Amino acid sequence: MALLLLVILLLFGLLIISSKTALALASLGLTLWFENMVPTLLPFMILSGILTGLKLQELLCRPLRGLFSRLFHTTPSGAYCIIMGFLCGFPMGAFCVADLYQKGALSREESVRLIPFCNNIGPVYFYSFAVPLLNLEAPSYRVIPILTFGMYGIPLLYGILSSQKHILTKKGPDNIKVCAAALPDDHPQPSLFFVMDEAISHAGKSILRLCGYMILFNILMLPLYALHLNGFYSGILHSVFEISGGIRVLQGYLMLMPEKRMLLQLIMLTALSFGGLCCAGQSDCFLHAVSLKPAVYLGKRLLISLSAAAFYAVCLFFGWLY
Repeated sequence: MALLLLVILLLFGLLIISSKTALALASLGLTLWFENMVPTLLPFMILSGILTGLKLQELLCRPLRGLFSRLFHTTPSGAYCIIMGFLCGFPMGAFCVADLYQKGALSREESVRLIPFCNNIGPVYFYSFAVPLLNLEAPSYRVIPILTFGMYGIPLLYGILSSQKHILTKKGPDNIKVCAAALPDDHPQPSLFFVMDEAISHAGKSILRLCGYMILFNILMLPLYALHLNGFYSGILHSVFEISGGIRVLQGYLMLMPEKRMLLQLIMLTALSFGGLCCAGQSDCFLHAVSLKPAVYLGKRLLISLSAAAFYAVCLFFGWLY
């Protein structure tokens, strides 16, 4: 605690002494939040809240029930979380899981199992923002399938393997099949406008919380930038803390340090798979709802990211991305 107090006091001091640098870093976090996160994530949060508030997620995913049940041993509500998590990106997977758990549509066991692998970089962000920064030279028809498998195929494989492990080690009754969503509901259906208001309020609160995380994790880089240590290694550290600002910094070194191109691209891809501590912090907002320890979540995300890193390392070594 004493060390944490010293870090906070140091940041307070640097906010005053290096106010211009602090303003630039805070503005970077705010801009990234406003330009990238709000337009791509907030509409999905609101629509997801309306769907789950009206309990339509199971109807939506019912056609996929058999497939998802065999692959991931999950309910239609769990299938909905997987789909939204992969389509919308951090922290939408955790948001949906926590939301449906609190509404009784998911059991705790299923929620804990889903969050680590259904929480990933969004495809819109990945293909439109991140991939161009990698400066890969191979044609897109060859690059995109490889990048897609590493970023999304590996988490899916992890989800399949973890569900099979759950089936083999499970003892006692299957608590997924007796979750609250499967029980009779005596409460009347809420009105559409009430559900819309609740969804907008919940989504607005969540998106503002994420803004704070974006600003805070950029501000945590202030000691390095204030001391003019913003070089190659600080760029790597920046990508560990906050992915969007970090990979922008590393992309600059792809041109300046061509001899380290392969290493830089591997670091950027690994960081994108992990999502950075900022995304982990954003997801942690929703981990408390299902009583999942942050260390457990980080450990599982790290396992997925290292698996993706090994895959990308092989692809880069054999020149499949050039």
